[in-house]
Amino acid sequence: MNLWRNLLGKKDPQKKEEAQSPFLPKQKDPIEIEFVKNFTRHGGRFIFVESQEMLFNSFENILKENTWEPKHICCLHKDLAQYFNISTSEEFTNRQQYSALLTTCESLIANKGGFLVCQHQIKNIKLKELPEYIIVFATLNQLTSDVSEAMSILKQKYDGALPTNITNLSVKNETKDKQSLTQGSNAKNIYLLLQE
Repeated sequence: MNLWRNLLGKKDPQKKEEAQSPFLPKQKDPIEIEFVKNFTRHGGRFIFVESQEMLFNSFENILKENTWEPKHICCLHKDLAQYFNISTSEEFTNRQQYSALLTTCESLIANKGGFLVCQHQIKNIKLKELPEYIIVFATLNQLTSDVSEAMSILKQKYDGALPTNITNLSVKNETKDKQSLTQGSNAKNIYLLLQE
């Protein structure tokens, strides 16, 4: 895949360099590169995994890095919890009892470097009630260019039964948050396990 080549700035040897006129608009990055740049620029931790083994190793490394045990991870969905071999947290009453939330998302939003989530990921829990750390498991086919495209896909996916609690999950930017006068930001510290 060209994702790594684009991220590392390597040029395709078969592609000839074309002279770019200073009067033409700059070429846009591919959608996956735009997402990764925006996500990591805001402080998100991006891990690209190519296999199931690599996925589980990366998940274990996140736990080790933060000195968390599986019991410290909240997962609101039985299938996802079984996949990662952690217990399901059907009853979520107090975010202090967990260090992180493991979840999926509806879409990855490239121009924001964020995620579209709804009741299918976070039930009817408000973002501010979720743990400070969130581990998102997603795939490349969930990439969208912006919120508008993500909402269009959501409407098509749940034809006639639009979910509730639709919200944009964004990365907590430590520098920006310290300078901000507003308190109670809904932004979170996010790890993304992105599978091909």
